[in-house]
Amino acid sequence: MEAVVLIGGFLYIAVVGYLAMDRLGRFWDKGGISPYWDEAEEQQAQDAKKEPVNSGSFGEQEGCNPLHSKVV
Repeated sequence: MEAVVLIGGFLYIAVVGYLAMDRLGRFWDKGGISPYWDEAEEQQAQDAKKEPVNSGSFGEQEGCNPLHSKVV
């Protein structure tokens, strides 16, 4: 009788594990956890990656003062 309970327990664990792994696999196939809140934010991030980077260019300055300001 103990062997039947033991075998039943192992079968239960195997079935539940198989179903859990199946659901987890489908979750990962759909893309898993997205770092973006919505599709618009994801599209903006994709567009930002496609924009050319102006490396070494001083044409645009970030900050408060204009390029040739006398304020130091």
